[in-house]
Amino acid sequence: MTGNLWKIYKLTGDLEVREKLILNSLPIVKRIAERLALRLPPHLDTEDLINAGIIGLLNAIEKYDPDKGTSFLSYASIRVRGAILEELRKLDFAPRRLRKLEREIREAYTKLEQKLGRSPQEREVAEYLGFSIEKLRRALQEISCLAFISLEEITEDESNTRPNRFLEDPESEKAFNDVEFEEIKRALAKAIDELGERERLVLTLYYYEELTMKEIGEIIGVTETRVCQIHSKAIIKLKSKLEKMGVDKGMF
Repeated sequence: MTGNLWKIYKLTGDLEVREKLILNSLPIVKRIAERLALRLPPHLDTEDLINAGIIGLLNAIEKYDPDKGTSFLSYASIRVRGAILEELRKLDFAPRRLRKLEREIREAYTKLEQKLGRSPQEREVAEYLGFSIEKLRRALQEISCLAFISLEEITEDESNTRPNRFLEDPESEKAFNDVEFEEIKRALAKAIDELGERERLVLTLYYYEELTMKEIGEIIGVTETRVCQIHSKAIIKLKSKLEKMGVDKGMF
């Protein structure tokens, strides 16, 4: 039925058909917005994220070409997520203190890895920062709202002065298939392989199996808070490793 609606809309531009396509697709927006909201401070209104996602959905509906063989779910998800992330960037929801804290922890991982020739242990990072392990874990918990990032965010210019072209036009073959993107994917795969086993498991369960932090905690036998800390640490390590490989500064 949905396939027929797409054909009718692309041929006629009928507004009533467009309205049906929008209504049929709203669950995509709600699912993505609610998933992102789990990683954000509670003062942010999920409805604001949904409204931003709807803008991405409308854009996707206008630009989607069913004849290209790409599923609308995949195409729209990129557009919706991109629109929500762009709105979050405009809101600058994270206090400067948290951004500074995240940067300090990431720099600690980077410098220690360079010095030790391996990924540093939690104790070593805590000592480098002058923290207790408990304080480091509390810091990781605090900055967890900054760690809901996916590939698009990991490879984004940190200053936000340049647009992330992987969110700009998901129908562009160049944006997804050029040499640079392949290099980024290889760099990301290499960085993930260098993470600890538990960190890789948390990322896999969260991003691929789409489990909640609570569900992951039940699987690996730790608290939801600890899962959140492990996730934050894994993302910081990934950003540090990719930066070391020249991805953040060399690819964009």
